[in-house]
Amino acid sequence: MFKDKKTRYPGIYQRIHESGKVVYLARARVKGAGEASKSFQRLTDARVWYDKQIVSMQQRDAVGSVVSIWLNEAEAEALRCRAKTERRLESSLIREALRRFLVIEG
Repeated sequence: MFKDKKTRYPGIYQRIHESGKVVYLARARVKGAGEASKSFQRLTDARVWYDKQIVSMQQRDAVGSVVSIWLNEAEAEALRCRAKTERRLESSLIREALRRFLVIEG
């Protein structure tokens, strides 16, 4: 059996197995957005994942709604090619296009 021990970082726990193996458990929780957890062998990896997860969950919670956009195969391939050549995420290109279409500043 193992016991979780708090680290000095919020949301990250140290777990020591009977065999002596040390694992770090990161638990990200945001009210209204749910929770996620993942185990890591290095504390640094756990901290990086935790920080990214919290930001992602807060953004998801702040948006409040999800929009589905359907693309045909040609449009999807054009989007993938443009994202690759510009070294950007496909989602950021879609957001930019929607802002221009809906005339949203920001």
